[in-house]
Amino acid sequence: VRALLIIRKLWLRCNPSAGNPPILVLSYKNHAINEFLVDLVEAEKYVSLVRIGGSKKTGDPRLAKFTERSYRDADVNTFREHISKLQIYRKTCKGYLSR
Repeated sequence: VRALLIIRKLWLRCNPSAGNPPILVLSYKNHAINEFLVDLVEAEKYVSLVRIGGSKKTGDPRLAKFTERSYRDADVNTFREHISKLQIYRKTCKGYLSR
């Protein structure tokens, strides 16, 4: 994991026009990808990743916050918070208008 990240940093230094492309990691077995990702999460302080595929039953709990479902649920919760705030603003505005 560390070697992959070092190679990526060196490559980006040599090719700054490449931007910040993602690293795609594929594996035949879920267990192998989970081990790789757990090593990555434990090795780096800040990790931006999405674990696609796998199941809840076989998934590693250390990767739970990186699953597709957790991102989708977070988006839904964020959306609900925005709706709640808008409803409060609407009620406030109605109160001012009715005076």
